[in-house]
Amino acid sequence: AWHATGVLVILFALVSPLDALGDDYLFSVHMIQHLLLVLVAPPLLLLGIPPSTARRLLARSRIAWIERRLSRPAVAWLLGIGTLWIWHLPFLYNAALANERIHIAEHLSFMDTGTIFFWPLFSPLQECRLQPGPSILYLFSAGVANSALGILLTFIPAGLYPAYLHPDDELG
Repeated sequence: AWHATGVLVILFALVSPLDALGDDYLFSVHMIQHLLLVLVAPPLLLLGIPPSTARRLLARSRIAWIERRLSRPAVAWLLGIGTLWIWHLPFLYNAALANERIHIAEHLSFMDTGTIFFWPLFSPLQECRLQPGPSILYLFSAGVANSALGILLTFIPAGLYPAYLHPDDELG
């Protein structure tokens, strides 16, 4: 059920009218789409992994090696938060709106790094999860970093992302 809900959230974000509204008309809807891909879908997908499947995958040396490096809280945090900040740089964000392949890469990187970010919190293996105290610090610091990005995006000049100034009405 967790996994199916995560997949439905991804479909809602990418294949519903939300996608057209966010890509062509409203920056705010595009941000909702990003939040679904970063904050909602990854934890649901992680909660949907049975512990036995996770143990079987981590029994493979290459996968275990990757997991040990990427699941370190500082690494996971930097990847998750850094990806959000980097993709909102005007030249990358505008490139993603202008080129569908770059846009797909952006969304895939949001889901990938969102999953890495949430692994220390929602890993199917209890021993891979942070304890409650560090989890609170991890999430609080991420909230501060994301709030700072949100504040910057709220108060930037209107033309930073020009696609939203005078959108072409492909639906009208």
